[in-house]
Amino acid sequence: MNLMVFDLGGTSVKYATYINEELKNNGFFKTPDTLEDLIEEMSKVMDTKMKIEGIAISSPGSVNQKDRIIEGISALPYIHFVPIYDLFEEAFNVPVTIENDANCAGLCEVEFGAAKEGTNIVSMVLGTGMGGSVFINRQLHTGSHLFGGEFGMSLNTNDLTASENGTLVATSRKYLQETGKKVDGIKLLDLYDQGEVEATRIVDEMFDYIAETLYNIQVIIDPDTVVLGGGISNREKLPEELSNRLFKLLEKIDIQSAAPKIVNAKFKNDANLIGAVINFQKNKKQLEEEKLESK
Repeated sequence: MNLMVFDLGGTSVKYATYINEELKNNGFFKTPDTLEDLIEEMSKVMDTKMKIEGIAISSPGSVNQKDRIIEGISALPYIHFVPIYDLFEEAFNVPVTIENDANCAGLCEVEFGAAKEGTNIVSMVLGTGMGGSVFINRQLHTGSHLFGGEFGMSLNTNDLTASENGTLVATSRKYLQETGKKVDGIKLLDLYDQGEVEATRIVDEMFDYIAETLYNIQVIIDPDTVVLGGGISNREKLPEELSNRLFKLLEKIDIQSAAPKIVNAKFKNDANLIGAVINFQKNKKQLEEEKLESK
């Protein structure tokens, strides 16, 4: 199967060709300002040396695969509430599949990565905001309104959302407000590891709020595996830091036996691209099965 694969982002669009079960010719371009320009840029990087059988896309927003539109909001407003599948398929004359980017990252980890042995899995992406995906019996669960995995919208005990409390971007902003010192997330974690007083307090609060969110996820979904993605997942100690906090919360009501395995994501930059390919393959298989059943 030969595919073109795209990961649409707010600042850049990553792409690759999928040939012989491998991603090749990886690259990226700056995210255009309009849908027309996006289609034009995608056309420029299409591999003309081979017959493309389809296009697999990872995208922000709530992807309604049934109605073939992208709902919700994202950093790319022009992709929302337009017949985007039809527009892409008319432009490129091949089948197109689209899935939410956090769901693509989760699909990648479930099929090939840190959750390949799991049954009920939560993939949590800690980036600029907090997102993720839920898998029940290894099947992606998007929910009745496509909000499955929107962990960042959950509320913590301070009445702020998990995205406002549990990301390095928000925590660095809080550090600036309270100390007057501007640092990025990596530097803030360095200060935390060095024992700097304010960094220690503020980062500990962030970890506590993430653990609080994980506690609520655990008692509602009860996953056996939690995969941590996003930039902070490069921190090797992160699973231990969150596991210890989550265990103490579960221990308070004597259900520590329900603690999941928490692991960092295996795939980093290519996770969304690989997940988009998996989504294409699953959709193709489902269509083939439906055709056989209708005969």
